[in-house]
Amino acid sequence: MKIKYIPILVFYLAMCFSINAQQHKNDNRSPEFNVAPYFNYSTTIGAGFGLVPMYSFYVDKNDMQSPRSILGVVGYYTTNNSWAVVNFGSFFFDKDKWRIVYGIAIDNYNFQTYVQNQGSGDDFLDYATESDVITLDVKRKIFGKVYFGLGYTYQHSKTDFEGDLSDINTELNILKFEVFRDARDDINYPKNGSLLKLQFNHLPKWIGNSELSNVLIINYNRYIGVVDNRDIVALRFHTKSGLKNVHFQQQVVVGGVDLRGYSDGKYRGDGMLDIQGEYRWNFRNKLRLSAVGFAGLGTLYGSDTEDFNWSLYPSIGAGIRWTALTKSHINVGLDVGFGKDDWGIYFRFKEAF
Repeated sequence: MKIKYIPILVFYLAMCFSINAQQHKNDNRSPEFNVAPYFNYSTTIGAGFGLVPMYSFYVDKNDMQSPRSILGVVGYYTTNNSWAVVNFGSFFFDKDKWRIVYGIAIDNYNFQTYVQNQGSGDDFLDYATESDVITLDVKRKIFGKVYFGLGYTYQHSKTDFEGDLSDINTELNILKFEVFRDARDDINYPKNGSLLKLQFNHLPKWIGNSELSNVLIINYNRYIGVVDNRDIVALRFHTKSGLKNVHFQQQVVVGGVDLRGYSDGKYRGDGMLDIQGEYRWNFRNKLRLSAVGFAGLGTLYGSDTEDFNWSLYPSIGAGIRWTALTKSHINVGLDVGFGKDDWGIYFRFKEAF
């Protein structure tokens, strides 16, 4: 069987089996549990398989303003021996005045980075990274739809490069400050509204970082309901800027949520800017299936390869979705993206943005 047909088969079979795990209660405020399949494919890590059990619930069933909270686990293994286990949770309470998000992850990731060698041609350098990550974010509504958040992320990574390059042992202690305006009509599957977010990551030396470093992230997402509010046009602007002493593990690698279709790790730098749009089709069917089409364009700066700086990186693709948790409208699915001389298949939990 050709590799391009495997994700479709895996997604369909796992979807059929996991329908039996869905709770069908008339009480819309009762908890909900399901197990979704995980699959992705890239030219670097190969095919990845796993499972994503999810549980959604209300912290206070009498709170009619807070969205459902969610707990979940992601576990996967790839054909190049990469693996990861992630536990995550998002909690909403007190009439959505408070939001708490946490994540715990361990992984072993075999990837590559692009190296420009003068006089001997260009090549990719393989590396393996072992990481432990703990993150916690607490957000409080301050007025209207505006929130202020404080967070902390601890990451310990050991990166082993092939050849004679020295290994990198990195310990990051990240203080996160964010302000955002959440005017979406739904946090999981918005059909109208917008989300504007400014986040400042500060890595001071006094809490154990080897160097002072700062990163600024700005996102703006806009959602427009069309076709009697059944389908959605989603638009996004994103920028991530390393302001000083950007560590290898903090660098931007083109691909993933922004500019799907880049999976070989070639384009890496200190910052990027991009725009993208997505059309989300919602079909009337009992299988809870839907589809997306997307396109985007971005640029990169701060790369060690000068030719990569400020070049344009297009992205185009499409995907399928299945509503795993109906009461929260949480979708899972697969996206196939195509970039500049590259492509990839991406597992999607919720929407890309």
